Amino acid sequence: MSYPLVKPRRLTVAEFREIELNAPEEERWELLDGYIVKSMAGGTKIHNLIVFNIQSALMNALRRKGSPCRAFSENVRLDIDPSLASTLPDVVVSCSPWAGSPTSISDAAAIVEVLSPSTAFVDLGAKLDAYLTLDSLRTCLFVEQKKRAVIVHRKTNDGWLRQDLSSPTDRVAFDGLDVSMTLAEIYEDVTFDAA
Repeated sequence: MSYPLVKPRRLTVAEFREIELNAPEEERWELLDGYIVKSMAGGTKIHNLIVFNIQSALMNALRRKGSPCRAFSENVRLDIDPSLASTLPDVVVSCSPWAGSPTSISDAAAIVEVLSPSTAFVDLGAKLDAYLTLDSLRTCLFVEQKKRAVIVHRKTNDGWLRQDLSSPTDRVAFDGLDVSMTLAEIYEDVTFDAA
């Protein structure tokens, strides 16, 4: 017996959000280019340390400056309608007033993804493509957890500029937020052989 091959239809962010309501609690789903992808749930201790280091440094700096921007981690969804994407960045900074959904935002001034072997291909491919369509985005970081290495995508007047950093003294500047941190701060308390 044969069955017709049916290609799944691309979903809008709104359609995805409806379907997501029925997702098993232990699963994390994302929408990329209109298609549902299962996202990595949980993470390593190193992953958690890196996320904590970045989010807490951002939050503390933004509060000291009296900025309206806030840094969220892992469970705040970023909806990108034109790209048919809805993602769960490891850290996302939004500068918009709190309105609408209590669990999602639709703009981001900065995004951070901590790479793992199982997610790097998607993070550096479809997710990056979706992120770079955001008008509000100024800085996008991809942070390795197996070694000290950070890829920074920075919006310039001429488009997007990629910068690869690996020295503990290298500094990541979060454009538009007037915040920066060294790789030593990002990787504080991280022991790489424990990855």
